[in-house]
Amino acid sequence: MAKEKPSKVPLTLRLPRELYEELKEEAKKVGCTLHEHILFQLSLRKKVLS
Repeated sequence: MAKEKPSKVPLTLRLPRELYEELKEEAKKVGCTLHEHILFQLSLRKKVLS
């Protein structure tokens, strides 16, 4: 049986302080956590690139 790839993998990001603060404010404006906001932005880019 072939080994399945995990659908989620852990990821650690190092962001410049300015970018972190900007993303944190954007997340606050739309009513989600920073983590959720980053995941949403990445999923949008994936759709655009495919």
